Amino acid sequence: MRRLLALSLAAFATIGARAVLAEDAPTYTLPKQTTWKVGDVVTRAETEKMVQGQKVSMGEQVLQDGNNTVETAFDAVLAVKEVNDEGDFTKALVYFKSWKRTAGNDVDESLTGAHVEVTGAGATRSAKVVTPDHQISVDAAQWLDNEFGKGAGDREGKADEIFNPGKPVAVGESWQPDLAKVREMFGSDGKLKFVDDQCTAKLTLVSVEGKVATIQLEFDLPTAPLETPGGKMNWTEGGTFVIRATIKKSLDAGLHEEGGEMTARLQGKAAAEGGVVVALDVNVSNTGTMKAGGEMPALAGAAATK
Repeated sequence: MRRLLALSLAAFATIGARAVLAEDAPTYTLPKQTTWKVGDVVTRAETEKMVQGQKVSMGEQVLQDGNNTVETAFDAVLAVKEVNDEGDFTKALVYFKSWKRTAGNDVDESLTGAHVEVTGAGATRSAKVVTPDHQISVDAAQWLDNEFGKGAGDREGKADEIFNPGKPVAVGESWQPDLAKVREMFGSDGKLKFVDDQCTAKLTLVSVEGKVATIQLEFDLPTAPLETPGGKMNWTEGGTFVIRATIKKSLDAGLHEEGGEMTARLQGKAAAEGGVVVALDVNVSNTGTMKAGGEMPALAGAAATK
């Protein structure tokens, strides 16, 4: 009884502390989207590493056992040339100071030194190399379309919409995003489907320094049975897509001081009729920063933009 009473008092004290926090602590309004103006110049730097291990077995017999690692890193300057009424840029020039993709023993740096023109917004966004006689690989072209072209356009604004609390929040305050939109964002390519009523997602404002807020993200998304050419495979172990991230976001929509770190993991075993078992372990880590400023080298005689 004493223990139960102590726990009850502790819970009550926590509730009281939260009430005081909500009433007295300063609150902050996170912008619903990033806004741009003509002449804005930013520098972006990102790294991503994906390690995928897959083992297929039947009883004691191993049918397949392999690992694949892909790493991508880039440092680029983006200069905005045109914007629409909503504050999205509709034309920009991007210069890749460096770009490197490593897959096993294959190293691809074909985007390094390239100027890329980005046009359109949303689903109409596209990106193409405009540096004369600069050829890029198929892998680089696919990456470019996903990160700066149509793929980026499809995601445009969705993350801000999902992560925004929709009201002013205090440091230490948490909120739950729209789970349907979370599942849609992470399963948009059709490769992952989720168990809707088991997914959880939480965001917390952990600190504010100057005009930059730090947000902690915790998503746990149990996945549905794997779809394979041989039929569905049900999870016997694991199967939850676990995402953790620390996001830095400007309180000023046009400040362009952002960044973050993210890890994501899908691990488990799935079995099919006939005794085939797949052990899967996929790990993704990502870091990124965006800061105002940068120098755009001249293209075809144009003056550099600073």
